[in-house]
Amino acid sequence: MAPFGRWTFGVAMLLVFLLASGTALPGCSCGDDDDDDDSASDDDDDDVSTDDDDDDDDDLTDVDALIQEGKDWLAFPEGDKARQSFMAALELEPDNREARYGVVLSDFVHSMDVYSVLTDYILSFIEYGGPVKSGAVESGLIENGKAEQLPGDDFLNNLLQIVIDGLFRERASE
Repeated sequence: MAPFGRWTFGVAMLLVFLLASGTALPGCSCGDDDDDDDSASDDDDDDVSTDDDDDDDDDLTDVDALIQEGKDWLAFPEGDKARQSFMAALELEPDNREARYGVVLSDFVHSMDVYSVLTDYILSFIEYGGPVKSGAVESGLIENGKAEQLPGDDFLNNLLQIVIDGLFRERASE
């Protein structure tokens, strides 16, 4: 899928998620008070006070909502953001099997991202001949359109550094 298509799909999914989650906000005049009746007159519909006549869920952290958020991030696929959601769910409910499974899946997605970056870099090295020494053009090291390449040891050191830098920049932009 083209990068632009992936971006628009991601924005569309985010809008759908936000619209769907808007119906589950607390304080919706649903009349759910502590004595478990449907009397709207007993519910004061405030999310601030924790008095006894109010049961509109002042605590906005819900394990099922966090797990669903993690699943939505996995659909993009955004392994790091999904992992954060699943870990937050595990903090609330440590024995939740769905959250544990989600952490495993999100770690796998992150690993695949790392492998993808490594593969892209190695393929570009094979196709284009790898990194060129800085100043090769100025020093006249380019002959017949080919520049003098860095030794193999420098390639491996640079490879790991470029991959790590790329992942940190990608996470910082999120």
